[in-house]
Amino acid sequence: MADWVGRVSALLTPLVLLIRAHIAALDRIHTDDTPVDVLDPGRGKTKTGRVWVYVFDGSGYQSATPATIAYYYSPDRKGAHPADHLATFSGVMHGGYKKLYGNQIILKGQGRSPRAMINAEDHAVAPLASMVAARA
Repeated sequence: MADWVGRVSALLTPLVLLIRAHIAALDRIHTDDTPVDVLDPGRGKTKTGRVWVYVFDGSGYQSATPATIAYYYSPDRKGAHPADHLATFSGVMHGGYKKLYGNQIILKGQGRSPRAMINAEDHAVAPLASMVAARA
């Protein structure tokens, strides 16, 4: 069965890459990370890895762009992982990350602090985010 899963993974790689490229090209995404227990070979125990999720769903404002979810796995929660995942993304990111990545506007997660953190040269692509940041 492991061989079968490995072969399917290889066949799906082009689709996964297209989904990730689609997410990176969008003007806004929602982000989160979730801890997952994974086997730690040789220790007979589990350790905590992370599944990073990047989501777009424009149904609330009738966007013609299809809803999309991209998942990434990392063995830890180091900031280098989302920085790598989002290296080509330059839109508005709704999430709870404490560090800024590149030229993105990050709105802290809903239910958390209402303040916005800005690190962008041109706020014209996201006037609502700029307005929220000005009020923070």
